[in-house]
Amino acid sequence: MDPELPLGAGLWLALFPITFILHFAEEYWADGGYIEYLYRLRGVRVSQATFLGTQAFGFLWFSSALVWWEIDSFPFVLVLLISGFMFCNGITHTATAIWDKHYGPGLLASIFLWIPLGAVTIGLLYGYLPTWEWALVSIIGIAMNGGFAFATMMSEKIFNRGTAESQ
Repeated sequence: MDPELPLGAGLWLALFPITFILHFAEEYWADGGYIEYLYRLRGVRVSQATFLGTQAFGFLWFSSALVWWEIDSFPFVLVLLISGFMFCNGITHTATAIWDKHYGPGLLASIFLWIPLGAVTIGLLYGYLPTWEWALVSIIGIAMNGGFAFATMMSEKIFNRGTAESQ
């Protein structure tokens, strides 16, 4: 059973990889790119290969909901995970920009695409799963973004390669 969405389920699920591409494009090209921004802001150096690899994985993950729906049925849990992740990513981009008082690559896509799409999708899927499962999966999606951000920041520092301090 497909949920009631403002658009058909296939079109709604297509918004996830489409907005991912827009977010990626902004992170890659805007203001010197996210790789340089992360280095300037936090002193963490991420290689272009690592950045592109994680972006490719993310695109496949965001696209998988549409593929799953085409093959089987509406993937409620997967969509909630992705929605929580994108909502948290949007909030972290926004909070960082406010805290540091300047633009960071990915901010516009976060504010205008990911925060609204993530929040609206989480809200629209309420009632299609037991409340505890809906809440738990949404929180896990949010935590996944936090964990990914933490791992990115700490990986270079743990291995002491590529940080501003080790240069």
